[in-house]
Amino acid sequence: MRRSVQPVTIGRVVETVLLAHKLPAIGTGDLIAELAVRPRRSLEILRMTEAFGFVSPALEGRFSLTPTGKRFVNLLRQRNFLGIHELMMSTPQYRDLYLAISGGSSPRSREELLVELRRAGHVAFNTANLDVLCDWLERLGVIQRDVFDGRLYAVRGQVELPSSVLLAVYQKLNHTENPLIRRTYVEIPRLREAVCRQLGMKRADFDRAFAAVVKRNIGRVELSGAPLDTQAKKARRRVKELQLFEETHSLRPLLSSNPELSGLQVNGRTYFYVAVHGSEFVG
Repeated sequence: MRRSVQPVTIGRVVETVLLAHKLPAIGTGDLIAELAVRPRRSLEILRMTEAFGFVSPALEGRFSLTPTGKRFVNLLRQRNFLGIHELMMSTPQYRDLYLAISGGSSPRSREELLVELRRAGHVAFNTANLDVLCDWLERLGVIQRDVFDGRLYAVRGQVELPSSVLLAVYQKLNHTENPLIRRTYVEIPRLREAVCRQLGMKRADFDRAFAAVVKRNIGRVELSGAPLDTQAKKARRRVKELQLFEETHSLRPLLSSNPELSGLQVNGRTYFYVAVHGSEFVG
């Protein structure tokens, strides 16, 4: 049976690979000292980093950086997260999970994915390693998790934002229980999540495209700000990202997990609500 991926975060693997890049070889003692982890945890981190092909066994229980590990470091320095994803596709479980998410006809929950993977014969998956690999995929920007219901879906770059889709989603969100009554405004974070989920679009790409629609449709599209404690900023789940910072000539990973949803920035101002007047957009 092939080795399953143990639950270790992307941040710990990045730190381990960067440490292996600085030293001729690393062992559990180095991780205990540098990462402030326990002996058992240091071994789990090394095993996962080895499973990804970034380090290989050296003498006396130590590990050295592999050519794949060196490429990983170069991609980190370039902030090339798509390149890291492509590199990770050589890891069977990572690849199996990504293909399951990207090959599905609709977004799936974690529980649905786990059942689907096991039915397909991928019995090495469990709740723990599924969660950690979904975290990798999300932080590398190749999948997104709907912040309202937690369902996962793959995203692509260079996705167009059709006006028909934007208007249809807006109108759907604008419905109330009474079909004769419409809301004055729709929450932009909900509009963003619904459109991105339908199109497989990255949130940042939606914001750029929607801001362009707003500027072309002055008078047709009305934006509104919100108080600091607005309900529009709140969601059941957080948006996860991987950030890398330069620190004394070395990289340091930061795993951000924003508890609040972002609004739409247009001309230096941030908006959280939108109202559309009319049945079509210009452009």
